[in-house]
Amino acid sequence: MNGGEKPDKDAFREFHAELLSQSRERIVQEKPLLMHMKEFWFYFGSSFENAEKPLKNLKKAQSLADYSSAVNQLFSNCPLREDVGFHLP
Repeated sequence: MNGGEKPDKDAFREFHAELLSQSRERIVQEKPLLMHMKEFWFYFGSSFENAEKPLKNLKKAQSLADYSSAVNQLFSNCPLREDVGFHLP
């Protein structure tokens, strides 16, 4: 992304929450929504340090509850990398 500020973890969490909210408006069924959101983490998962376990749990999630638990684990336990290579709008 061009412009914007380098994200902190709170901004990243807000960005994810907004993406999930808007995606829920367009994708009604749970499984397609899960696949859509998992694709997000394919690109942004490397932005966190020591995130292997939460990302593995995220990939294995079969429900939105499992997905949310893995996302919360990631945001709670994994620091954002100092060299994160993108900017939020």
